[in-house]
Amino acid sequence: MSVATRQAITPAPFGFRVLPSAEAVPDARRRVIQVVRGWGLPLAEDALRDVELLSSELITNAVSHTDAPCVVCVSWDGDRLRVEVTDVGHELPAAGCRRDRSLRH
Repeated sequence: MSVATRQAITPAPFGFRVLPSAEAVPDARRRVIQVVRGWGLPLAEDALRDVELLSSELITNAVSHTDAPCVVCVSWDGDRLRVEVTDVGHELPAAGCRRDRSLRH
């Protein structure tokens, strides 16, 4: 596939804002899947379910840990689907940090 052909069929990235509430997550997750399906990408149903699950997890983390809106951007480069979730948090979670200490012995 030539670069010109690839660029002609690559959809423009789609972004949207998600309000900081757990109730906004299901709609955001569905919106990601609607965009991907609307593009007619060559993805299997299993892959779409994975995208849906991972999108939900990322969006949930963004809104629950920052208590602020986040931005979701969905893009396709002709080879890979990318779902980016950007929040206002300035700190990364600590590796290996668990909030639920009830599982420790």
